[in-house]
Amino acid sequence: MEILDNELSANQPGRDLYGVLTVQVVLQVVVATICPVGFPPGPKPLPLLGNITAFSCKKPQISMQELAKKIMLGSTPVVLVSGYQAVKEVLVNRSHQFSDLPITPLFTKVTHKVGISLAPYGDSWKQQRRFALSTLCNFGFGKATIADKILTEARYQIETFRPETSAFDSQNAVGDVICSLLNRIRCDDSDECFRPLIHLLVHAGHALTNRTTGNIVRCVPISAKPWHQVIHIQAKGAKHLIEDIVSEHRATREQYNSRGLIDSYLAQIATEDNPNSRFLEKLTLIVSELFTDGIGTTSTTSCWGLLFMVMHPDIQTRCYEIERVVGSEQLPRMGDRRSLPYVDAMIHEIQRFGNICPLGIIRTTRCAVPTTFSPLTLPRATATMPT
Repeated sequence: MEILDNELSANQPGRDLYGVLTVQVVLQVVVATICPVGFPPGPKPLPLLGNITAFSCKKPQISMQELAKKIMLGSTPVVLVSGYQAVKEVLVNRSHQFSDLPITPLFTKVTHKVGISLAPYGDSWKQQRRFALSTLCNFGFGKATIADKILTEARYQIETFRPETSAFDSQNAVGDVICSLLNRIRCDDSDECFRPLIHLLVHAGHALTNRTTGNIVRCVPISAKPWHQVIHIQAKGAKHLIEDIVSEHRATREQYNSRGLIDSYLAQIATEDNPNSRFLEKLTLIVSELFTDGIGTTSTTSCWGLLFMVMHPDIQTRCYEIERVVGSEQLPRMGDRRSLPYVDAMIHEIQRFGNICPLGIIRTTRCAVPTTFSPLTLPRATATMPT
């Protein structure tokens, strides 16, 4: 009996430590599911998992609409903003209060908090956005002059449709238009820089923004390592390709002959003459964001349009309005829009009906004090998602 008592006494510190850790974990789980006073109502979340079990993996947007309340993705409270007036209030009327993005270790590791679409809101973000927009506008972005680039790519795209036995990738067409803004030249299938870059960035973007995988990682941290490694390898490969492209532009750049966005950024870096400037690092991220953000939505819209045309041949037949008005020898331009009411309506219907971006981007409140969203109160850095 004395020997048994001695063994129990020797193991007592280990049992005490185990008990303390157990209590701490239980308390953290319980506290994580408790929301502040004034927080929007919603279904009771499960420990660690939150309300993930309420989502349909195939149609998450439908699950969002059915909930239309406060949910938790893992241990993170998320406020769903549903309805026209509420979404307008968040995204338009009070956009400055809901303009931050949730900063996670993975996003920080990949983006280093620079760029535009994935960078935190602030003076640096405003400066980069203003410079990028003004530079892109100089090369035709948002103007009629970009139509020539799009029409050129449309002709190439039509040629890819002709062989009935071969597949095509709509992402290449959008990527080529973006290449022309960056480089003033079109990249073809034999391009050894831009084609691999497009492939890497698209796949890295899909993995990085995969909400389901991200939620599992937050709930089960041990599953994060392989997922992070895949994204990090893809992002690192894309970064090296962009750096090679930038180096080639730096070596061949002419002072008064800017070929595109990359040359304009290099000119800005030269004028600053600041070795600590992060403009070059930001340029790398902005180039990658142009591809990942621009290719995804535009190519998805094109694919939905092709799918609808195949599923509704009667509508496809009525779209021959283009041949009657414009003719078969040339492509339609924006100036023909008023003369093509049916085609115009068809394009609007594709954008309305197509599942282009089913879930809104998660934003966080950025005010130093809690944000009042009558009659609710949202603490600082509360995640919100328009649906």
